Amino acid sequence: MHTDQDDNEYFAVPKAVTIGWDVENGAPSEGSYVHPHGIISLTAPKLCVKEWTGPHFVGGRFVPKRLAEEHSLRLPKYPDAHQIVKLEDV
Repeated sequence: MHTDQDDNEYFAVPKAVTIGWDVENGAPSEGSYVHPHGIISLTAPKLCVKEWTGPHFVGGRFVPKRLAEEHSLRLPKYPDAHQIVKLEDV
């Protein structure tokens, strides 16, 4: 695996947690890991992307309004029938 996306022979946009990243802390400080071109979080952003500065999308409308309110989740507004939305400010 490459750590520099300019050397990649593929275009990486993982969903959920990126390969080699810690679920809570994100990309490792050393060693090999995937440096994606963008990230797609399912349902809501995970802790591991809190320092991410690249393109970030949230996909899915899986959380009922009542559950979101109960857990104080700030979920994005999906326009029309869209199933994915780009986060401008993560």
